[in-house]
Formats: sequence, structure tokens, C-alpha cells
Amino acid sequence: MANKNDLPFQLNQSQAADFLGIKRATLVEKNFPTEKRGRLVYYDSRDLLAWAIERATVKLKKQISPIAGELNLDTERLRLTSAQADAQELKNEIARAQVIPCEFAIFAMAKVANEAAGILDSLPLNITRRHPEAGAKLLKTIRRELSKSMNALSALNDTALPGIIDEFIQQAN
Repeated sequence: MANKNDLPFQLNQSQAADFLGIKRATLVEKNFPTEKRGRLVYYDSRDLLAWAIERATVKLKKQISPIAGELNLDTERLRLTSAQADAQELKNEIARAQVIPCEFAIFAMAKVANEAAGILDSLPLNITRRHPEAGAKLLKTIRRELSKSMNALSALNDTALPGIIDEFIQQAN
């Protein structure tokens, strides 16, 4: 391998400072690997170039960092404002009774289903009282059909209604 002295990549102090666009005093402060020949100091241009690139990168990061922070902040503000507008629109639709929360629909349907099951449960007894001529076979058939209806109503609980709501949403889309 060739000796450093033989390589044409060496610059004296004035050339190195001009090459980097800095003052000679700054160059001395950085204490680059140098070579002295008498009173002249030589710098390896590859080391100078690496230092210049590193210095430019640091400056660029300092300039970009505040801009990127502002962009992130503006993006988050925009996202928050949009979410607030959506939430307010939903509140307005609920107030106009155009939309109801799923939790309310589940509660209301479960309550109605329980009331309907109670009515259906007492139906065979009411039919027997009002129509004593109805035969036992007819009442047995009515009870069987009412049992099926009551089972369907009892399935409308907290676990079945969310599935029905999901199915409705999929069919709507």
C-alpha cells in the first residue's frame, strides 16, 4: 500500500479551509489527522470530506426537525378537529332521533322481548278461559307454537342482538 505522503489527497491548511468553506482557526480546533512537513500542515481530503458531510447532515437535521415536528403537530390537530366534528355530528343525529346507539337498541329490544314472552306465556290460559269449547288438541298445538316463539324471543339477548346489528350493517354496505 502506498504511503500517505505519496497520495495526492493532501491539502495544506489554506486549501483545506477554502475547500470546506470555513476559517483556518476552525480547522485547527477540529484536530484532524494531519501531517507536518516543516512549518506546513497537511490534511487528508478524504477525512475533510467525511467531516464536511457529517457537519452538513447535522445542520440539515436541525433544520428539518422543527419542520417535521410542526407537520406532525398540524396533522394531529387536523385529525383531532375532524374527530371532534364527527362526534358532534353524531350527537346532532342522535338529538334529531335519526340515529340511536346500539346499546340502547339492545336494551329496548331485550325489554320488548321479555314483555312479549310474558304475554305469549299466558296466551294458552286466556284462550282456554275465553273459549272453553277449544279442544285439548288445539291448545296443545298453540302451546307448541308459542314455545317456539318464546324461544326465539329469549334468543334476543345481549349476545344475539350485536350479531343481528353486524349482519344489518354488512347488508347495508
